[in-house]
Amino acid sequence: MNGKIEFFLPGMFTVDGETGIYPAVSITGKTCALMCDHCMAHILCTMPDCSTPEKLIEFALKADSSGARGILVSGGSDKNGKLPWETFWPALLEIKQKTKLILSVHSGFVDDNQARLLKQAKVDQALIDVIGNDDVAKRIYKLPEGIAARAVDAVFQSGLHVVPHVLVGLDYGKPSGEERALEMIARYSPKTVVIIALRPSKHTPMGEVNPPTPERVAEIICLAKSLMPKTFINLGCARPVGEHKRQTDILAIKAGVDGIAVPSKQAEEEAMRLGLEIVKHPTCCSLISLEPM
Repeated sequence: MNGKIEFFLPGMFTVDGETGIYPAVSITGKTCALMCDHCMAHILCTMPDCSTPEKLIEFALKADSSGARGILVSGGSDKNGKLPWETFWPALLEIKQKTKLILSVHSGFVDDNQARLLKQAKVDQALIDVIGNDDVAKRIYKLPEGIAARAVDAVFQSGLHVVPHVLVGLDYGKPSGEERALEMIARYSPKTVVIIALRPSKHTPMGEVNPPTPERVAEIICLAKSLMPKTFINLGCARPVGEHKRQTDILAIKAGVDGIAVPSKQAEEEAMRLGLEIVKHPTCCSLISLEPM
């Protein structure tokens, strides 16, 4: 931690009257063909619909003029885990040419060509889920065999600035190959890794399962710090709320996490108790390695 911890407020959240300036949008509206067991496309319902290149450009221009720092471009996937980047990459490039916005994308499970297009579009970051167990990828994400692992190679080899995400408890709250996922990531020495945790969502097959314990989340953070000591390790915004969140935040700080998205009040209290300098940003935590903050 080097005596400092960074707190983040993404644009999808409002806390104590303050809203982040890094909104997320969906380029597929509410549509997702995968319908993964843990999400069932519910997350897309919270995002503005930018399901045409024209809508995306219009949203970006307005966001830029209103003072947004950037945009997280997300969306649903087809049956192979891919987003329609072939249609949208020119719009991304136009946004980079016409605005000062930072562009992060939820890349999906790209192939070599899609990764190349995102690089050509000059996006600033590609965020990708790394799954360490191919059986879990097939059962939970409904992905054909091998696609998840090949996507990790494709996105890193493209030269994009990659921010891998590891979801703790993806397999119905149980260990899901997180250790293997971190080993896969460590080969590439990324600047930032984001750890998130299953937050059971109503009206999904995982709606009633127990999430991974705060201790399990902290264990994965510790392993990430050990495998990648020069990498920023953040606790992302996707995690359970309430007492679980409070305990997770405290344990994450004790584990040496570098940043926390949407921290609890207890996280701030723990950081102050430990004498850490607190730096706050109204953006996604993936931006921790971009300069300047």
